[in-house]
Amino acid sequence: MAPNVQTSWERIAQEYHRFEDELGELLVDDVVNAKFMQLQEVDSAARIMWEKLLFKHDCRDENDDDNLFDKMTCSNPALLEALSSIIILDDATKNQEWLHLFNASLSDVSPKLLQGLWYHAPKEFSARVADFNDNLYYQMQQIRGLDHYDLDDRAGLQNLEEFLQANEYLGSFLSTEYTMPQPPHVDYTYEVLKEHQEDNTLRLGFFPLTKDGMFLQVWQTSTNYDYSNQVEGQVIFIPYGKILVVPASTIHGGGFRTSDMEEAGMYGNLRFHVYVATKDVSLPAHQSNKYTEPGDKTRELSQRYVDSRHMETLLKSLFV
Repeated sequence: MAPNVQTSWERIAQEYHRFEDELGELLVDDVVNAKFMQLQEVDSAARIMWEKLLFKHDCRDENDDDNLFDKMTCSNPALLEALSSIIILDDATKNQEWLHLFNASLSDVSPKLLQGLWYHAPKEFSARVADFNDNLYYQMQQIRGLDHYDLDDRAGLQNLEEFLQANEYLGSFLSTEYTMPQPPHVDYTYEVLKEHQEDNTLRLGFFPLTKDGMFLQVWQTSTNYDYSNQVEGQVIFIPYGKILVVPASTIHGGGFRTSDMEEAGMYGNLRFHVYVATKDVSLPAHQSNKYTEPGDKTRELSQRYVDSRHMETLLKSLFV
């Protein structure tokens, strides 16, 4: 475990998910177990503005008669700036520059295939992500590929597998109980990543299983290890019906939820995470999140790779 992951977790817990005893002390365990009773309510202005942005609403349109939206954007420009900073990956051509920057690929996923996978999602998750990511539920599949689900949409599955170009792939269902940004990390040991770095044969795929879509924070890798060299994170949104694939060396973090609190407790932004091995490469036997710098277990990635400058605003408004 990285040295100050717990410190970061407690800091956010104290500010956004406060639960105190009679002496005013933070009860972290109670916060985790209380599920949604202590969660902040969705900021209605943020939700409306976000929906407008998703539907390509132009807030500068002089003919726009949505007075409520106009008032919200004028009264809270910081919120609009924060929401507008989220990179919406809804079109490969439009996002070509960003995809090239991260050596990433974006494609469509059949709605029928998504519905089939949603049906097979666990009715109750039994495992949480380790290293103080207790807000994240997951269920790693025991069988590689998706044939074991006997999905009806064979054409959709074939299209997905052609896009992945996988020799092997393994999926995992993920769900967020409440928002707590993951610290920056990679999904394999650095020894494994180095072995496959040149030919880029290990990749990661992400796609949402509900109309809420899914969010990630990603960072460009920097080889300048000086503490003063800080790399700011970018919050991205993957809409329902899209899949994003990135190199396995991509530094990233999840842990975001926008799903309404009234929904079933463990289905916050339900999504599918895919570990992909291409060409003639086999998937590593084990997957292990690494939060520290390569070659130095005493230095966290979070000391150089910092949250988006808009994270605080988003935590107080859009995310729940």
